[in-house]
Amino acid sequence: LVAPDKQFDLVIMNPAVLLANLAISEEKFLANKQWGDAEAIKELRIADFSCGTGTLLGMAYARIAQLHELHGGNMPNIHSDMMEHVITGLDIMPSGVHLTAATLAGFYYKVNFKDTKIYTLAFGVDKDDHITTGSLELLDPQGNLLIPLATYKMHGEKQEKEKDMSVENIAPDKQFDLVIMNPPYTRATNHEGDHADIVNPAFAAFGMDEQQQRRLAERTRYLLKSIKNNNKNNNKNNITNKEHPKVANGYAGLGSYFFQIADMKLHENGQLAMVLPLSFVVGSSWQGARSLIAKHYEDIIVITIAQSKTKDCSFSADTSMAECLLLARKTDTPPSSNRIVSVTLNTRPQNSIESAEIAKLIKTHIKQGNISRLEDAPIGGVFLEAGDASLGQILDVPISDDGYCPALSLRSPEILQVAWILHREQRLWLPRQSREESVAIPITTIDKIAKRGDVDRKLNGEKRDGTPLAPFDIHPIFSKTPNYPALWNHDAKKEQLMIVAPDAEGHVRRGFVDAAAECWRKASRIHYNRDCRFNSQPLIVAVTEDIALGGRAWPSLYDFPSPQHEHAFALWSNSTLGLLCHLCKANLQQSGRGTTTISQIPSFPTLDVNDKRVNLAAADAAFHKLKTLPLLPLYKADEDRNRHAIDKALLVDTLNLNPDLLAPDGALSQLRKKICLEPAIHGGKKS
Repeated sequence: LVAPDKQFDLVIMNPAVLLANLAISEEKFLANKQWGDAEAIKELRIADFSCGTGTLLGMAYARIAQLHELHGGNMPNIHSDMMEHVITGLDIMPSGVHLTAATLAGFYYKVNFKDTKIYTLAFGVDKDDHITTGSLELLDPQGNLLIPLATYKMHGEKQEKEKDMSVENIAPDKQFDLVIMNPPYTRATNHEGDHADIVNPAFAAFGMDEQQQRRLAERTRYLLKSIKNNNKNNNKNNITNKEHPKVANGYAGLGSYFFQIADMKLHENGQLAMVLPLSFVVGSSWQGARSLIAKHYEDIIVITIAQSKTKDCSFSADTSMAECLLLARKTDTPPSSNRIVSVTLNTRPQNSIESAEIAKLIKTHIKQGNISRLEDAPIGGVFLEAGDASLGQILDVPISDDGYCPALSLRSPEILQVAWILHREQRLWLPRQSREESVAIPITTIDKIAKRGDVDRKLNGEKRDGTPLAPFDIHPIFSKTPNYPALWNHDAKKEQLMIVAPDAEGHVRRGFVDAAAECWRKASRIHYNRDCRFNSQPLIVAVTEDIALGGRAWPSLYDFPSPQHEHAFALWSNSTLGLLCHLCKANLQQSGRGTTTISQIPSFPTLDVNDKRVNLAAADAAFHKLKTLPLLPLYKADEDRNRHAIDKALLVDTLNLNPDLLAPDGALSQLRKKICLEPAIHGGKKS
């Protein structure tokens, strides 16, 4: 009656069991100590600085209790120590903190304890005009935490007793064995035009008005500045072991601030376990965090879900966005291996048993060392199998010092392997081919063949009060010969051909004549799709007949040596291999869409149109022949005959490769089918 089988539209399981079982490894978590040793358990320090209702802390407790009991320990004997010393939980929601304390206390409810380190933190501007940002105050190691009186009462503290709420006492730097968190993701910095009434989305909770939001944002900037100041002071005193690289980024959202806090609080050999937005994997605003992981962590595991609906790519119950699980162990020496174990699940784990089984399978494959590597061959990953069911695949992936690793949420890892080998080895090696059958293709990055134009706010930006910051007002096209034509917006119906007409024009603002002329020098015929909807849009690159400004949707790429080079680039970008290159560098936060920032576009791999092996005359002729043929949306590339014609013109005519690649059962056709069947590409429009 309460929960009938097969009657619910959505059941969301928290990632706690999977995260806790992987984070608290029986072999490594206690280092050389024994799980049956009660004193070793008492010395642990575990924290969640955005604990919510305490699910993650509860599962961490349960995992420790399981291992302690399995090795002969008696958990009730140390329950009071767990509550009083081992576990720290902080949040700004009083109801959540009460539930956290109740959940943990309930493990052995007959055992008494005197106190906990589970606190409700103040957030906002109080009646005494004191500003506090909740757990973000932890960014200042010398700071203090403000706790409402209700917290003292909850834990039985006498009201008149003074409590040491310094950060150094509650959550000292470099003292925690495990930080496990599912933090809020809201952006702390607003993009132009987003929610003008909400100045800082991250600080709009509890009905904060615009002035309060600004003051909280200023407080956060001060806290981040304190990290830099502490680093400078440490450098002056040659105290390098206490330095914390600043990686928090307002555009990445509050998740990056809590990532910063986690790194600060973990000691060397401490375990990080976090639920993060999928944009962590490739998003430009997360690059600092990824770089930190690459340089100072090892035993890295990233888990994603490959589903067609964005909400189904989430591990959490309270988000509707794609997420990943990040696990990593901090190290005080250079990592022994700059690699990631990438796990892509077919679906979200349905229950605790399945989560535990997945964790067990992952650990088994890691221990056996039988995981396929990204750069080895386009053969896919190792299947996670439970009985007759495949739960996903696991792949061993390199990560560079700057934190780059390919998009990890694809159901067919061989797509990633083809893209990696193409980019790094300049070889096209497709599934079903031997290495001897692979062919050389000149590949470079976009910044080596062109320059990027201005970001849209440098063309039409304004202050919040309407004061102009850039030279143009952008309007629909009013004249047949506009002075400053622009390709500004997306209209899929008008973007079916490689040749696209401008849809707007810039009107020069008074006093900005010279600035307008400077912007026009970066105008171009080539425009890159930075907000690509695979399941509705046909183009990665659009070409205008004449030079035009590039807008937010279509930033310009300019300074190609000749129109022939432009046309070869456009052919490549709109081919299957161009789609592949975009897919594996884009942010796949939302299913059916691959976005990027204008600053990231130059790093995307592309055909080296300056290479002598590229027949520019053939590419130019093919472009003029194909430019007026309509293309289907990218997720239909496998059935789009005009897209197949682009592939032939590119590979056979321009690069002089074997036409057999393009046969209906050929290797490229197989790759096309795999790409189009990816949930990240079709977003539910293709079964």
